[in-house]
Amino acid sequence: MSQANFKIVPEKDDAYRRACDMEQPLERIRNFTAALARLAPTIDDEQAAAIIQQLTRAIAESLDEVDDIHGYFFRLNHPERERFEREGWPDEQATEAVDD
Repeated sequence: MSQANFKIVPEKDDAYRRACDMEQPLERIRNFTAALARLAPTIDDEQAAAIIQQLTRAIAESLDEVDDIHGYFFRLNHPERERFEREGWPDEQATEAVDD
């Protein structure tokens, strides 16, 4: 398991950059969870399959919570926050376009 080695550099080490740095690890966790969800039904041992399904649900729920926290900090510290607060965030505009 790799360990992140973060060095604090005040000019470059801001909360927004940290929020951005979380995106790839979160995506890997999503992919891992999806793989476990697909694997569970193929296991012949019902007890083991149930355990994997339970773990998958717990990981997915935790990931949803972390995604919400990540989104909050991403928006809170975004360099263009004031503009997006006025004009709307790009993900909200995309959702509105799909809903129309």
